[in-house]
Amino acid sequence: MPQLIGLTNVLVDAIYQVPDEVVSEFGLNKGEVSDDPEKVALARKFAAKTLLQPALVPGGSVGNVMANAARAGIETSVLGAGADDDAGRLYRKGLAAAGAQDHVITRDGVTGRVFSFVTPDAQRTMVFDLGCAHDYHIADVPAQELCKASVFHTSVYELQGRMRDPALHAIHTARAAGVKIGLDLADSRLVSAEHDFYHDLVKEGIHYLFGNEQEMEAFIGTDDAYVALLELATMCEVGVITLGRNGAYLTSEQGDFHVPSTRTTLRDTTGAGDAHRAGFYYGLLHSNKVNIAGICASYLAARVCETIGPRLQENIINLEIIATSEMDS
Repeated sequence: MPQLIGLTNVLVDAIYQVPDEVVSEFGLNKGEVSDDPEKVALARKFAAKTLLQPALVPGGSVGNVMANAARAGIETSVLGAGADDDAGRLYRKGLAAAGAQDHVITRDGVTGRVFSFVTPDAQRTMVFDLGCAHDYHIADVPAQELCKASVFHTSVYELQGRMRDPALHAIHTARAAGVKIGLDLADSRLVSAEHDFYHDLVKEGIHYLFGNEQEMEAFIGTDDAYVALLELATMCEVGVITLGRNGAYLTSEQGDFHVPSTRTTLRDTTGAGDAHRAGFYYGLLHSNKVNIAGICASYLAARVCETIGPRLQENIINLEIIATSEMDS
């Protein structure tokens, strides 16, 4: 049975390499994430008219975590909903290539898409077109398989709209069976909008909580990442704050750690946080040591930054040994 199961929005990334001006024309700030219908309409119009050819790759935050964890050697399974169209078939093909188990439900409509605009500084600005991704129901959650996993992982993106009820059902079902729960805060805007909801959810029993500086600061209600770290220590088993090129903070009963970023040739930061989560799970499941988990997370994030798109294209063998050697050099 899979060690790691994730519920994801099934999405395919359409990645465009663009100058800064394109992002400005959308009325977006670089690095922003939007699902605003007006922005979606503009992105669709851009895609229909541009001569630029996008790189089409399977995406979705949690799906990226599962695929990258599978590339590192963890048995993973992906839950979600997609259509029987070109994008849906591409998504399933990506799961198979990574070695992740496919538990994606087929629905009518179109598979979701993320328009990802990457500027010359490797920043990505994203517009979400969810398609049928939210056509996933409580009855679709495979409770028997879920309860045999080591960790169930999802994000705030799956706790929006119609996906919220099945996501909460999966969390409660897994937790009742003694499965550890991981949650990626993923979007500071969404966290701020429902601050009390996410606080209550974490207090109910989220074991591994992930976010970047902005997301964690929004969750804790501070403008200081270190203050957020101290607060996290009282709320969950392990809290992880990613700091971009400055590495990551991790807090746990085993201690507090700062893990620097691993050297990389920066091509595209898309999916770096998702790869960080995948590396963390690998390190923790293999060693049960938070500092080793942080090192593996840093290494995997660096490798994804060398790739166009959010997923590794080759398997990584002996990640714990490679990451530790990298950090010691």
